[in-house]
Amino acid sequence: MDESMGMTREVLRRRLAKGAGVEIRDLEEDDVTQLEILLGKYHYELLHSQQEEEADWLANVIAGCRNRFVKIVPERVVVMPRSTE
Repeated sequence: MDESMGMTREVLRRRLAKGAGVEIRDLEEDDVTQLEILLGKYHYELLHSQQEEEADWLANVIAGCRNRFVKIVPERVVVMPRSTE
């Protein structure tokens, strides 16, 4: 999330439809790893194409991805088993 640009969890919640049935969560270790891999490939391509300024910016995003990203997942729904009586 980027609070300096006005992007907070609350802003994100307001932008989601009321009946979306999702929740906003922190990233787990696997999520961070996947982001680092994906963004790392993009970072490499930026460097490879001599876009150093953009690559530097992205390197900072990658370094702080744990605090800059969230994940949106379906709400946990508890399903009660039907009675067999």
